[in-house]
Amino acid sequence: MDVDQLGGTGGVTNGTVRAITLDSSNNIYIGGDFVTYNSTNRNHLARLGASGLLDPTFDPGRLINGTVYAMDLQGDGKLVVGGEFTIVSNNVTYTRLARFNLDGSLDTGFSAGTGPDATVYAVKLQADGKVLIGGAFKQVNHFIRGGVSRLNTNGVVDTTFDPGDGADDAVYALGLQADGGIFIGGRFTSYDQARRVGVARLYAVDGTVDTTFLDQAYNQFAGFPRDRFTDPVATVMAFFVGMVLALQTGMELAKYGTQEIIGSIVGLSMVRELGPVMTSFLVAGRAGSAMAAEIGVMKVYEEIDALHTLDIDPVRYLAMPRLIAALICVPILTVYADCVGIAGGAIISHLHPRIFISYGTYIDSMHQALKFKEIAVGLTKSFVFGGIIALICCYVGFNTSGGARGIGISTTRSVVLSFMLILVADYLLTRILM
Repeated sequence: MDVDQLGGTGGVTNGTVRAITLDSSNNIYIGGDFVTYNSTNRNHLARLGASGLLDPTFDPGRLINGTVYAMDLQGDGKLVVGGEFTIVSNNVTYTRLARFNLDGSLDTGFSAGTGPDATVYAVKLQADGKVLIGGAFKQVNHFIRGGVSRLNTNGVVDTTFDPGDGADDAVYALGLQADGGIFIGGRFTSYDQARRVGVARLYAVDGTVDTTFLDQAYNQFAGFPRDRFTDPVATVMAFFVGMVLALQTGMELAKYGTQEIIGSIVGLSMVRELGPVMTSFLVAGRAGSAMAAEIGVMKVYEEIDALHTLDIDPVRYLAMPRLIAALICVPILTVYADCVGIAGGAIISHLHPRIFISYGTYIDSMHQALKFKEIAVGLTKSFVFGGIIALICCYVGFNTSGGARGIGISTTRSVVLSFMLILVADYLLTRILM
């Protein structure tokens, strides 16, 4: 945050303040990008009195040469600081992590060796005096510590706290529960290969992920969704299916010199059949299973009963939004898959030496075969398939029982039933619409 004033005394920093903490006497420690406070030199770290006046008895001098992002106070008043800086004192280098005495001098009894290999964004003191740090680092003093680590009271890496692969992206926040449980927050999507998006809870004993927090049955569904969908599965699947379809069909047609019609075959196959079915299978396997697992967890742990207690209809509150989303998104994703598959077919038809036809010939052939009826059939199928996925997966989720094992069974059952009903509906719709 940008701070223009602290208290009512006109205290001014010449840069951004990124960390604030208070001691038991209401003295205020600030850290950040600044190098002066009220025109007095205070490189990235300062202590203010309760009134906001600079405390001259705390002076770290010019030791810190970079941004302070995080800090926390020990019970004895010493301050542990993390950020993006190096400190050199008596030929010893302190990288991105240091501890300061009550007068602002460097505490040389605290050293993490070579320190973290990237920025420290969070610092938290445990009740036993050990120091938790979070950030963008992958190693601390050559120990593998993905985004989170714990140090002993002297700064040495605590080898009993081993997060394995740790977080796959930066950790920006740390929190402690009364029982010692550790919360981390940041940009990560997994922790030690368990899916945890943005937030996770760790066991204080050894730093492993607490699988009883968030989704207790299927960790791949745990956490907060990203702000956009970046999974390439639909693109890869549709592109290569189109290529394979064009390759196999084109090789046969080339024997009779009729490869010019390959565009119509690929276009009709993708739009009528392969696009809707492939896309629906993908959505059922990913989004449908997540629906069943999420609602199943709520059912097993009596959150559905809590909605009834609040006079909230669980079907309207939980199922209807998912049904509407599926009815809208599956047709849209199907159109995308159709276009990608047709493009893949065009590329292989033009580049393969035994098939070789021009892009113009391919497009003309496809244009002659694809009429409004074929496109409507494909979109109708995808619309119905989307409804089947949402209804089946929500229904299975609402009827989950048997604890964590039951949630796993329901998740699998929802996908299998969705696949079966999609195939049955595909046949019936083809019979009715064609």
